[in-house]
Amino acid sequence: MKLTPLEIRKAQFHKRFRGFDRQEVETTLELISTDTEELLKQNREMHDKIVRLETQLTDFRQIERSLQNTLRQAEEMSASVQAQAQKQAEIVIRDAESKAQQIVEKARMDLLRLQTEIGMLRGKREMLQAQLATLLGSELELLRALRLDAEADLREHLSQGTGKEIIDLQEVVKSVTETGTPQTTNGAPL
Repeated sequence: MKLTPLEIRKAQFHKRFRGFDRQEVETTLELISTDTEELLKQNREMHDKIVRLETQLTDFRQIERSLQNTLRQAEEMSASVQAQAQKQAEIVIRDAESKAQQIVEKARMDLLRLQTEIGMLRGKREMLQAQLATLLGSELELLRALRLDAEADLREHLSQGTGKEIIDLQEVVKSVTETGTPQTTNGAPL
């Protein structure tokens, strides 16, 4: 049976001969009552504190579970984001490789086109050189023919012997070559 501090204070003892000292018993009972009251108060405080701590512990456990769930979700999301980033990187790499291949292919096509153009230009150059050589050869032949005609005209003219002036044959040929018309030493045409 539990006694409350009040019951301890109000406890009554029967008197007997040669019994305990009443004052000592009352003082002891008062001390026991005070200690019991203090212990009960501490017990209530401890009980309240235990209830509070158990509530906090429950809250903390729930927070811990929530944090673990959040951490697990973050890890899953991180793995998902990483996988997505990996896929994106692979797509970018494939696109870059494809574009690089296209650039290389275009460069090859341009190279072939330029090599073809260079070949055509070389052919044109050779053809123009041949035409120019032919043209120059014709012009030289024409100049030789003109010089021979001029010399023949001059001989014929000299053979007729007007005797009015002496003509330097070399100068006449030179003037025919330069101007296309024979001239005398004084600059007058023949």
